[in-house]
Amino acid sequence: MTTAVMSRRRTALGVAAVVAAAVAFLSGCGNVGDGGSAAIVGDTHISIGDVDAQVQEVLAARGNPNDRPSQGLVTDTVRRLVITDLVNKAAQSKGVSVTQGQVDAYYNQTEAGLGGEQAMQDLFLQNNVPPSAIQGQVEIALQLDELGALLAPGGADADKQNAAYEYMVSFAQQTGVDISPRFGTWDPVKLALGPLPTDLATPVSGDLSIPLQPAG
Repeated sequence: MTTAVMSRRRTALGVAAVVAAAVAFLSGCGNVGDGGSAAIVGDTHISIGDVDAQVQEVLAARGNPNDRPSQGLVTDTVRRLVITDLVNKAAQSKGVSVTQGQVDAYYNQTEAGLGGEQAMQDLFLQNNVPPSAIQGQVEIALQLDELGALLAPGGADADKQNAAYEYMVSFAQQTGVDISPRFGTWDPVKLALGPLPTDLATPVSGDLSIPLQPAG
């Protein structure tokens, strides 16, 4: 492998890491779960059917369509759909927009550096993101970059990340996030999904928190 190819691959992996971090980035109302909702973000209902469809797509893409999904896969899917909606709403509230051309360029750079479409899909499948959702995750990564630049102009990358994170915490609290108890509990400060409520009969195994923390 030539030095130039290795350099492009390292760059693409760095871009992919940013996207993966954005995937992990991110008091409501209504009867969540009673009407088939996995979560409510403001006035947006995320249906259990939407969650199931994406979970099944991940299993099929891995070649395991008949497997029972793990709790981690289900929780990651709920969390990703919630944070994707939150970031889209937050970007709109600040007048931040990302063009399809920007998304395509970012996507293509990563795909080329990784060695093709399958390598790109495999990378995101490791983060429980189905192929159909990759472009959406690229878009929110770019939106978060733009939010950070807007909120901390001229700041270092860590300052921009912290500014974006703090704004997302405030925005999520103002917007309202309500999670069906069957999927866990929402922490509005950490932007995280925690364990099932203690009054539910079936405990949750594993760490279900969203790993993103403010840059330090």
